[in-house]
Amino acid sequence: MTAARHHAQGLALPTLMGLLALASLATLLAMRNLWVNERLLNAQADQLRTRHQAQAVLPLAVQDIVGPSNTHPATDLRHRMGMDTQTHVFFATSWTEYRVLRQRLGSETCRSGICAPTSLDAAAHKASHWKANTATAMPVAAQDLPDGAHTAVYWVEV
Repeated sequence: MTAARHHAQGLALPTLMGLLALASLATLLAMRNLWVNERLLNAQADQLRTRHQAQAVLPLAVQDIVGPSNTHPATDLRHRMGMDTQTHVFFATSWTEYRVLRQRLGSETCRSGICAPTSLDAAAHKASHWKANTATAMPVAAQDLPDGAHTAVYWVEV
């Protein structure tokens, strides 16, 4: 009887160690699950915030395309080609104006938020391409956006 008792006591320590190892593994998996869920929630929040910004910027871009109603035509350079000696970009409304716009852009695709691509660039379909080219975009002030804390930019392709 004493041999069986010693044998049972000898199994207690490995069993306890195994249970502690399983508990530690379960804790690590639970922590990983919480971390992954936090990352997913942050990604969803970023996506929602970006969608709200895009919805706020769209009417501003449309207004930019249509043009303000209270400006003098001579000072509204975004909607007039102007003289051949000028270098500003504008919203072209004819093929002739488009060629002048392309000439003014030179090797650039966009400037001041007005884009006139020369070909179908595969990189233009990637967000990283546009993120790297925010200097060529039209900026939108933070006070014009829903949260008032972030700025945004947009491009209009002619």
